[in-house]
Amino acid sequence: MSEATNALHTILAMAVSKSEGNKRVSVGEVDVWVPTLAAFGLEADVKELDDEGIPVYHTNELNWLQNSIKNAVLANARNKLTPKTIDPRPGATMPTDLATLCEPSLGGGNPEILRQIAATKALFREYVGTLGKSAKVTALLSEAFGSVKALGMQPTNVRERIAGYIESFVGWVDSEGRELDTSGVAYVEKVLTACADEEEFDVDDL
Repeated sequence: MSEATNALHTILAMAVSKSEGNKRVSVGEVDVWVPTLAAFGLEADVKELDDEGIPVYHTNELNWLQNSIKNAVLANARNKLTPKTIDPRPGATMPTDLATLCEPSLGGGNPEILRQIAATKALFREYVGTLGKSAKVTALLSEAFGSVKALGMQPTNVRERIAGYIESFVGWVDSEGRELDTSGVAYVEKVLTACADEEEFDVDDL
């Protein structure tokens, strides 16, 4: 076997950009740890390395699997960045080993994580109930916080307003002498990240 065959990972420089008007402008690059098939205990001879240092194997099946791993890792890395920057979101870290990379994500089926997120959503509904808003606004805020997908359907200006309520919610939790669990904090950060997403749903795509 070649030295490349035995490599358990490679480091990719992931380009990050943001929109400015109608153009995409480079923000910088982030080093991303990408495991090879060898990291998962799969023995396969490497034919060569591509321009990014990713192993190229002798069968389409193995190459498909390696490319799937690469794409999943890059998507995971992008989700950990503060929008429009190369800086990780508060509390987020870039994986540098297989164990960290494979930790269950929010809502990934881990019962304790799901319990903490459900408790955070219930606490947010309680907070919204103290605002004295109309039934329509109350329902909108609760639905947007409870579903990142529903939040993503809202226009940018609405998401910006919702972000303000979520930040106030965090202050309310403190003032009430309560605490959010670790997964609750991570969920709040995830929703705030979705609020800052620069992409809008386009009704013309329907």
